[in-house]
Amino acid sequence: MARRFYTILVIPDVRSKLRRISIPTNWVHGIVGISSVVFLVTIFLIYSYVQMGVRVIELNSLRKEAREQRAQIRSFAKSFQVLEAQMTRLERFDKKLRLMTALGAPDKGKGNSTLGVGGPEGKEVEGLLGDLDKNQNEILKRIQVGLLDLQRLAVRQELSFNQIDEFLKGQKHLLASTPSIWPTRGLVSSGFGYRTSPFTGERQMHEGLDISSVEGSQVLATADGVVVRDDRDVTLGKNIEIDHGNGVTTRYAHNSRVLVRLGQKVKRGDPIATVGSTGKSTGPHLHYEVRVNGIPVNPKDYIVEELGPG
Repeated sequence: MARRFYTILVIPDVRSKLRRISIPTNWVHGIVGISSVVFLVTIFLIYSYVQMGVRVIELNSLRKEAREQRAQIRSFAKSFQVLEAQMTRLERFDKKLRLMTALGAPDKGKGNSTLGVGGPEGKEVEGLLGDLDKNQNEILKRIQVGLLDLQRLAVRQELSFNQIDEFLKGQKHLLASTPSIWPTRGLVSSGFGYRTSPFTGERQMHEGLDISSVEGSQVLATADGVVVRDDRDVTLGKNIEIDHGNGVTTRYAHNSRVLVRLGQKVKRGDPIATVGSTGKSTGPHLHYEVRVNGIPVNPKDYIVEELGPG
């Protein structure tokens, strides 16, 4: 079978000879086929590149969104822990008020059981934050459970505070006569309870708080009452005792000066003495006691302020 050709005539100019170029048809078909394939491949590559660019943009957007979500989860978890700590402080404050007013524990009605606020949930969430990507779902689950617990506790706490509020409306004198503030500013150098004596080295009961302070600092009455003792002895030095009624008394010892007299009525916050180191003392400090019916109790249980005296 004779080969077929495509003929191309080339005319350089009018006076030049005519040139004829013959190209086999199968060559032409091959060139057209290859060109078509190259064109299609080029179109496909351009399309793929555009699609890849779109996907990269989407991926970057998703990564940004994931980072923002992780930051929000971390912030939410931290806020949850702060809320949990605040509810714990409210619960402690509630207990102090009930101790001070002798109301006792609140009624444990339906849905009013004690909740473990400040316990495992908060600590476990904090531990899971170390690997947020891996523990994200678990963190959200624990926060959800914790928020339900906090919601129930908030309802319980509101009912408890309402009960205390109703009680105090008719007990203003009792509240004013209950020791509830720090008697001076300083550092608690020795707490209530058993300790090693700084003088004998033996274990003994310490019946109050020792608050180290600058000599001459004011000592305040922690509640309304009457001065029933203005004394000086070898151990307590210059000391004062105030009777607040209802079997509650407070004692302030090792003073450098006494600013009140026996039988004088005082109000909460009145200056009654200055910090000193009289009696058996290792340095300037106030020894502060609270007694109920003559029995020493921990003064911190009566102090409403959450922070220390410093």
